[in-house]
Amino acid sequence: MNLVNTPSAWNSVHRPVRFTFDFYSSPLFFTYDVSGKAQFAWNGLLMTVPVVGGFVYIDSGEYKGLHKVTGVTNNQVVVTDTDYTIGQTGASGANVYIIQIPTFKFYVGYRSTEAYPNELPETLVASFVPERNTANQIVVDVSGYLRSQFTIDRPVRNGVDWSLFNQFRIVMVYGVAQILSTFKGVVTTPPYMAINSAIKTEELNRKINANEYLHDMSSPALFSCGNTLLTKVIGDRVENVTYTGSVPDNGDFNNDFNADFE
Repeated sequence: MNLVNTPSAWNSVHRPVRFTFDFYSSPLFFTYDVSGKAQFAWNGLLMTVPVVGGFVYIDSGEYKGLHKVTGVTNNQVVVTDTDYTIGQTGASGANVYIIQIPTFKFYVGYRSTEAYPNELPETLVASFVPERNTANQIVVDVSGYLRSQFTIDRPVRNGVDWSLFNQFRIVMVYGVAQILSTFKGVVTTPPYMAINSAIKTEELNRKINANEYLHDMSSPALFSCGNTLLTKVIGDRVENVTYTGSVPDNGDFNNDFNADFE
């Protein structure tokens, strides 16, 4: 499957975190009449192959829609249970999609070859087979899975807070009958970052890119006891610092804070 829309670099787990996939496709070559049923042929081999009982999808023209495969001539020609009407050709601009849905495995954490396998080891959180939508895509929101991996712990006062962030990815595993022999049948998305936050994801990434603290610095909430915890993403980690003091008399919090810590 093709990953067409990805999560952001950093994602708040209390906001939607979506992957969008579509299927491998190739231009339609021709439609033949086989005993009154439509046989579709297309150009080029795809990593996934048609199987009897599976489906192909035509995205435009006379045969737009989903068609059940009743016979496979080769990896580029199938007979379907659809009644033949006309010989639609590649000139129509139509594409053929092989609807092969792999098993999705959702992982959180770091592999042994990555940055923090000891602090945040990789864990398989869920394994499932998703369903396609009416737009012939698969949209997966993993925010619920991510939230389940975070707990409210006593925060680290100064330094890296391992309870606040993690990375995640989806691994797609195809069955042997679904793939070409030259394709190993496993596709892995890049890792993305998650933080236990409800900040809008666009604002979260803006703050990170601007090297800002994740709090609203225009009116920070400083505790009267004089100790306030502030959080910033530094590189690929989330770190806390403790600010000691009250709200500056002149209201210029950023200058006062930066003088103490930067």
